[in-house]
Amino acid sequence: HGLGTSVDEAPTSKDAIRLAGLGWDVEKRPVFIHKGGEFVQVEGRYATVRVTDEKVLGFVAEEYQVMQNFEGFEILDRAIGDLGLEVKYETAGSLHGGEQVFVTARIPKDVKIGNGDVQHPWLMLRTGHDGGTALDIVPTFIRPVCFNTVTMAIGSRDNHGREYRGLTMWHVGNIEEKVAQAKAALNLSLRKME
Repeated sequence: HGLGTSVDEAPTSKDAIRLAGLGWDVEKRPVFIHKGGEFVQVEGRYATVRVTDEKVLGFVAEEYQVMQNFEGFEILDRAIGDLGLEVKYETAGSLHGGEQVFVTARIPKDVKIGNGDVQHPWLMLRTGHDGGTALDIVPTFIRPVCFNTVTMAIGSRDNHGREYRGLTMWHVGNIEEKVAQAKAALNLSLRKME
C-alpha cells in the first residue's frame, strides 16, 4: 500500500517504531532571518527539525512541546494496556516526509452487522511535527495504511457522534494528563463502538 510499513510482528508500539524506521528524534530550534547584513532571531518562532538529516518538518510557537514518536506511541500503549485491551499492531509509517507519523492497531473484536457483514475495528494514532497536527487516537472501521486512509479515518469520526471521536491532544501540557485523557476517551469511544 505504499507509505505504511507492515509491523505485524510488533508486540508493542516501540517495536512498530523500530520496524517502520520511525526511531528518529525531533528538536525545536530557533528561527533566524537575514536582516541588515546579519542573522536575527525571530521572536517566538521555532522550527521542528528531524535530527538525523536536519530536515525542517514545521514551524511552531514557543509553547509547542516536541513529542518524540516513541512518546506519542507510548500514550497509545499505556492507554490500551490500562483498559485491558489486547491489540495487534499492523501498520506504522510517516506522511509528508515525517511531518506526520501514524500507527494502527487491530482490535480483536469483530463487529457483525446484519446477516454476516463483518467489520474489523482498529485504533489509529496519528501525530505530527509540523505544528498544525495534533495527536489523535481514533477508533475506526477504516484500515489506515496510507495518507488517504489515515485522512479518511480522521474524517470519519465526525460521522459517528461525539462519544465515538476518540481523542485529540495538542502538543502542549503534561504527558501524564494526556495518558489519563486518552484512557477516558478511548473507553468511551470503545463502549460506543460496541
